Amino acid sequence: EELAEIREHLDCRDSHNALLKGGFLQLYSLQTNSGDDEETWKDLKKHGFDDNLDLVKPANSDDNKSLNNESEK
Repeated sequence: EELAEIREHLDCRDSHNALLKGGFLQLYSLQTNSGDDEETWKDLKKHGFDDNLDLVKPANSDDNKSLNNESEK
């Protein structure tokens, strides 16, 4: 259900309906601005980011695949 809402409201998808860098930033900006900072940090760390927002997790995971491909363009 949440994924359907993300796909509908964030116009940042590739041909596989994966969230790209712009959509990723938009999603977490909306979440943070709604007052859910703690959840945003938890999610960012799960996606492999550290406290400086550097991507430290290997880029071979499916969670980071679309984000990494977009940043290489």
